Amino acid sequence: MPLIQITILEGRSTAQKHRLLREITAVVATVLEAPKERIRVCIHEVHPDCWGIAGEPASEVRAAEIKARAAAAKKATARKK
Repeated sequence: MPLIQITILEGRSTAQKHRLLREITAVVATVLEAPKERIRVCIHEVHPDCWGIAGEPASEVRAAEIKARAAAAKKATARKK
């Protein structure tokens, strides 16, 4: 049973993460010739203060981008409620 682990910064929408799960599963099923029912994918989200880029926290290096992405995700989630 293949297990694929993906680590990303927090801030992607639920829809983006669901698409990632579906598409990664499809690719692995094709490449490994494995039934998709046997494939597991785990997304680990990391807070930007815990992710370093060139020795600096991602929260500082990419603050504007991260803030905009998180706000968009929250807005999309709020619309669904």
